[in-house]
Amino acid sequence: MVDIKKLKYVASILMFILVAGKKPVTRPEVELLNVLFRNYNYDALPTEPGKPVNLTFDLAIRQVLDMDEKSQILEVSSWIRHYWNDPYLTWNSSEWEGITNIAVTPDKIWKPDITLYNNAEREFQGLDQFGKTKVTVYSDGRVVWLIPKILRSACKLEMTYFPFDNQVCSLTFGSWAYDQTNVDLFPRRPKGDLSYLSKNGEFIIDGFEVRRTSEMFNCCPNPYVTLSYYISLHRRAKFYLFNLIIPGALIAILSCFSFFLPPLTGERAGLVITNFLSLSVYVLIVSDSVPPSSDTVPLLVKFYTVLMCEIGLALMSNCVIIMVAAKTVPVPNIVRVIFFNNHIHNCVEYMKNRFFSKLKTKQNFNRTIFIDVKDDPENDTKRKEPKNTFIMIKERLFNARMTVCNDKVSNTEKKPLHPIVERTTSQQSNLRPEYEMHSNIGKEDQNSLNNINHFFATNTMEQKIRQDWEHVVRKIDQIFFVLFMVLITLSVIIIFSAAPNIHF
Repeated sequence: MVDIKKLKYVASILMFILVAGKKPVTRPEVELLNVLFRNYNYDALPTEPGKPVNLTFDLAIRQVLDMDEKSQILEVSSWIRHYWNDPYLTWNSSEWEGITNIAVTPDKIWKPDITLYNNAEREFQGLDQFGKTKVTVYSDGRVVWLIPKILRSACKLEMTYFPFDNQVCSLTFGSWAYDQTNVDLFPRRPKGDLSYLSKNGEFIIDGFEVRRTSEMFNCCPNPYVTLSYYISLHRRAKFYLFNLIIPGALIAILSCFSFFLPPLTGERAGLVITNFLSLSVYVLIVSDSVPPSSDTVPLLVKFYTVLMCEIGLALMSNCVIIMVAAKTVPVPNIVRVIFFNNHIHNCVEYMKNRFFSKLKTKQNFNRTIFIDVKDDPENDTKRKEPKNTFIMIKERLFNARMTVCNDKVSNTEKKPLHPIVERTTSQQSNLRPEYEMHSNIGKEDQNSLNNINHFFATNTMEQKIRQDWEHVVRKIDQIFFVLFMVLITLSVIIIFSAAPNIHF
């Protein structure tokens, strides 16, 4: 029992000796990192005294994410690339089993504090605060730091030709703490990188220039170097064309057809008012898409402003036409000269009225009597019109009047009043087949007939006045229809022809 305990004790001692005496095995990369960062200070500039760090900068646009016109902010997905040389991070790769590069966290080494000067983020910080990707260090001291970043930059938009506008937005990068004597910034290529660009449905990028400037600030004695990348954006206007421009133009053109509606109905003014309200809804949509700036007025705003003015004028014109159509006074001479002094139109109207008058006479001859109204010879030079006015008299009024005249024909003085056309009726069973008036009618009956004639003459005159005003209204409707159609078409062409480039 004692021997077993001694054996276990001896074995434990031997195992401890073997483990403690063996040299630890580590990977070469771990040893390299320990050697490189043993005395390294990441706050010190990696350069000789009096010389700046030459930093090469490159920017690649991956995609245009958004253009907020109202806030004037451009949002892009980008790849940011930094290249510089750190002489304190070099080694001989042959001494370290061929290790040519290592990847380290950016917090372990010195890195530039490059900042987007026109940043639109709420927290204005440098790229070093957002870039958490590792830094690649090569054996010869080259350092490469690649950062994927969504950039939000302030962009002064030129909205004069919106939605057919071309915008140029800048992304200005520079060191925030180091002036040109400490960090000198250079672009890697004369233009930005667009080789990995994804298509955007609203904008087309056709330019990505870069400019290097050295700028003095009041705060500091030495200049600061900045790199400005200018992105040229052309807006694709297909969305605005089919969703805002064409519907607005159709609403305005639809208002012109209100001149074909009867003037004394409420639908005419109601159509124009409805179109005006519909257009105001589109104006609200447009106002949410443009910045509240007083510098320029966008084309789309001009377009809807002109359309609303034209529809407002169309509404006023319809009100005037409705007022004219309701007139009951005779047409003034000057209006008659303007709208009736058309010989071709008068000839056509004369032939049409004559044809329909003859047709109506043949159809109603058995139930009508007519009074031939002689025309004044002085009016022959004026507009020719049919000279016979047809007066419809109901059969019972005719029969009653004939009965009264028969009873008093022998006791009154005979005086011819009207030539009556011979008429026959199978329904008159209590009267003679024909009547001939060769005697004078009594004064009472004569006044009654005069009142009847005056009543029908007045109705005929009122009907003639209404027809004249209807003719005037038709002419005014035709004039206004053509006028507003031409006005709307020309306004649309003139407004959008000012756009320099249109991309769909």
